[in-house]
Amino acid sequence: MKGILKSGHYTLTDGHMYFRNQVIKMRYEMMPEASVSGFKIEEIFNRYPEILELNENDRIKSKSPLNSI
Repeated sequence: MKGILKSGHYTLTDGHMYFRNQVIKMRYEMMPEASVSGFKIEEIFNRYPEILELNENDRIKSKSPLNSI
């Protein structure tokens, strides 16, 4: 997660981080309690990898909207 944030190659919208071909949902409501209650990072950041069906040479442009139905 730290590497993604340092890269700057992501888009953050409504608690969802779009990075390459994955979406990471950030659970804001759990963050203040994370250090106290011992939540694991996987419980605060839900990852959804390979969200688009891409061919081997297809690329996703960073910070570019995707139009779909």
